[in-house]
Amino acid sequence: MKKILATLSTAALLSSLLAVNTLAAPAVAGRKTCEAYIADITVDGKIDDAWKYAPTISVDTVKENASSWFGDTSKVAGKDYATMDAKVLWDGKSTLYILYEIKDNTIATVGGAFWEKDTVEVFLQLDNSNNNDTKIQKWLCVDKSENTFDEGAYALTRTTDGFIFEAAFDVSAVGGAGQYLGIDFQYDDDAEGNGVRNICLGWSDDCDKASSDPSVYGQCLLSDVTVADLIAAEKAAAEAETSAKTADSTSLALAAIAGGGYFNYNSFEEALQIIVKIFAADSITIVNCRF
Repeated sequence: MKKILATLSTAALLSSLLAVNTLAAPAVAGRKTCEAYIADITVDGKIDDAWKYAPTISVDTVKENASSWFGDTSKVAGKDYATMDAKVLWDGKSTLYILYEIKDNTIATVGGAFWEKDTVEVFLQLDNSNNNDTKIQKWLCVDKSENTFDEGAYALTRTTDGFIFEAAFDVSAVGGAGQYLGIDFQYDDDAEGNGVRNICLGWSDDCDKASSDPSVYGQCLLSDVTVADLIAAEKAAAEAETSAKTADSTSLALAAIAGGGYFNYNSFEEALQIIVKIFAADSITIVNCRF
């Protein structure tokens, strides 16, 4: 009995120690929410195939108090200033991946402060709370003159019309699938190239408080859905659609042949499938088959 109790006490102690390092991160009502599916990503500034299955997050809120062009309706996104979409995935264990796709016609690097240059920023709050002391804020100027990301945990690639940015973050403290973390995305755009932030693009924060007030963040659900699941579902749906079309084509073909006519097909493979099903119909006899 004493041995059993000792074993149980040891297990309880280990559980307690592990709980100290794991944050309970439930959802916060009313916050913008995105979802990170599970996939393994190589952070190299290239868009892996898995990113296709991550929902696109439009980072298109022009922040008041941070944009010299705020309220100027003559300025058009994608023409006068940059646009940015974000995506999130995680590995199902401990790493969150973030992708930015930025379209920017003017690359500016002359500002004094980092936010006065073209700069990517990420904000995280692992316990999804409003505690500013434990938030994570990272930034990278596109000329890499200022950078707070960990070595090997980010990649920035120039494209013909902007940038691809990827980053990885340790989120093991969040607690795993089904939990939420606070998150926001930002791009500082000196659209005129003169050292002034003309546009500050955000997702949830709309008034430039992300650096000091995590209550303005959105939240990210660490999903238990894998990209492999989504690919399998997509494949099954495509096969079901093909099967349904073939069934419809077979019905039309049977009716046509019964009337002594011809049937149409979209591909040689489809024609063979139809013919196989026609041969299985006892009431139909094919006397002449031509392709």
